[in-house]
Amino acid sequence: MKFLLSILFIYLLLIGKGFSKILNIDDLVYLEVPSNSHYKKIENSSAFQEDLDFLDELGISIYVVGSKNVINFFDKFFKGQDINNEDWVLELVSKIEKKASKTKSRKALASYAKKEIKRTFLNYDLNLWTILLVVDKPFQDSEIETEIIKALQEYGILNNLNNLSSSDLKKIQNIINKEIKKNSTFVADQNITYKFNPLRVSKDKFSDIFISGKASISASIWDELKFSYSGKYYFTLKNSMIFGVYQECVLKCSNFNETFKKTIKPISNISSNKKLDYEKNLEPNDDFINQLKQLNDLYKSGVLTKEEFEKAKKRILN
Repeated sequence: MKFLLSILFIYLLLIGKGFSKILNIDDLVYLEVPSNSHYKKIENSSAFQEDLDFLDELGISIYVVGSKNVINFFDKFFKGQDINNEDWVLELVSKIEKKASKTKSRKALASYAKKEIKRTFLNYDLNLWTILLVVDKPFQDSEIETEIIKALQEYGILNNLNNLSSSDLKKIQNIINKEIKKNSTFVADQNITYKFNPLRVSKDKFSDIFISGKASISASIWDELKFSYSGKYYFTLKNSMIFGVYQECVLKCSNFNETFKKTIKPISNISSNKKLDYEKNLEPNDDFINQLKQLNDLYKSGVLTKEEFEKAKKRILN
């Protein structure tokens, strides 16, 4: 019995390790995501090229993170391509049409369609996706910083962005939430509506400012066929770069809060003032394997650049 429990324990450990991985996004930042995740930078978009050109001028890059089917869906969406010939769409439509030919009850058809849509989204890994925004141009003295400072001054907040007090942050939070309360609903199109909840403005353990919040999303295909799901977002300023993460979960989202926290953890663990102090984090009496492990953890968390990581690794190995 003890042996069987040990085998079960090892199996669960292996499953747990396989569930997530650290994904390196173009050497700009890391995200902790499900093990089947990939990423793609949104560019050369025929449908949104003017918007992307404007974002590019500001140094803003946008990435989609998710399964291969999620990447494929967003890639075609931004290029304005038709997704109706995708395998999962054809399969889903075929099933619903077949059911429609056998029933006259619209309510029964809607119930069946809802179950099949859920099954399809799970089978094709279309359940969870993440949008990453990176502003890789220096924030200091940028157009974005100038506009933010100007807006804060209009509300009587005169402190430097790096020295905002708790009362300043609270005031900013109240100002934004007051506007959200007035305009909390955003209709993306005739099928999808977003309702934004009050957000939070605060500082993390490294005293870097972040904004986080949640959106409730309603998707309606027809009156009897509606879905409700959630989106979460997180924006922060680290090492003069802005990072924004938006994630949506459609089904099986009971652990969505924890999933999102894990996703942004590598970003929230970036320390703006530790870049030159990483060697202090290595314990001098540890053997080189442990030192390499610690060094790798620092690299993954964003404390080290790739160049700093390689130089430090070379010193340890030599």
